[in-house]
Amino acid sequence: MRGRPISMRGTRTVVPIVVTVAIALAGCGSDAGGDADGEGSAPPTSSSTPEPTPPEPSPPEPSPPEPSPPEPSPPEPSDQPTRIGVGELVGVPQPGVEGGCWLIDEYLLLGGDETLLSSGRRLRVTGHVERGVMTTCQQGIAFRVESVEPVD
Repeated sequence: MRGRPISMRGTRTVVPIVVTVAIALAGCGSDAGGDADGEGSAPPTSSSTPEPTPPEPSPPEPSPPEPSPPEPSPPEPSDQPTRIGVGELVGVPQPGVEGGCWLIDEYLLLGGDETLLSSGRRLRVTGHVERGVMTTCQQGIAFRVESVEPVD
């Protein structure tokens, strides 16, 4: 009875793997047995570094501060612009980036005599700052003009 021929291919693959594993394991072995000369490896020497000292104890954590009383809630918003005190501006009004807009320093003048504002004269303008005002002038802090007079 002739059966299938036995192949040596499987054996050829297994032998190199076994040899590789044996070499790897031999490299992991201990040198405690000594060299071929009969000399063992030198015992490890003790280092001269002192033992570390334990860290100093930390100071106790400070207790958390007492909670502050709650702040009063802000007032409800209003549809009206906020008026910030009465003020006085002195200077020569300069035209803004949009027509009909006049500024003294960084203040946008809202209202006032257009002829006097555009005269090129030095003026004293009284009024107050208004917050929350929308304008088409696109610049300056809104200043509601109450009066304009030339400064001589």
